[in-house]
Amino acid sequence: MSDSDNNPVHRKKAFPPEISRFIDIQAKELEIRQAELNQAQIADEHAHVYALEALRLQAQSDSETRTHIITDRDKTRRWIAIILLIFVLFFGWAIHNDKEEIVIEIIKIGSAFLFGGAGGYGLAKKRESREN
Repeated sequence: MSDSDNNPVHRKKAFPPEISRFIDIQAKELEIRQAELNQAQIADEHAHVYALEALRLQAQSDSETRTHIITDRDKTRRWIAIILLIFVLFFGWAIHNDKEEIVIEIIKIGSAFLFGGAGGYGLAKKRESREN
């Protein structure tokens, strides 16, 4: 007898068919689990790439939104300044031409609209705070 026959690694063991089948099933199951782990790792890598891209796009969208809000506010302020300048110029012209009655009537009507709008805004805010 040679040394390889005495070595337990080289000896072929005869298992009953049920155990051999069980070992084969276990080996296949390990292969399947390894494949599942590989797929899960690939899915995690894809999710990571997707998350990074989503964060980049969200940051870009937030930046664009802030820029839009700032330009929108600037445009609104410009329009308000232009309208006020027109009123001031009209009032200056009316006073210069001794038409103070026009200025007084415009101020009366404007103040009525202003106080009515402020009152309506105040009531709406009060109702909103009661609902919350």
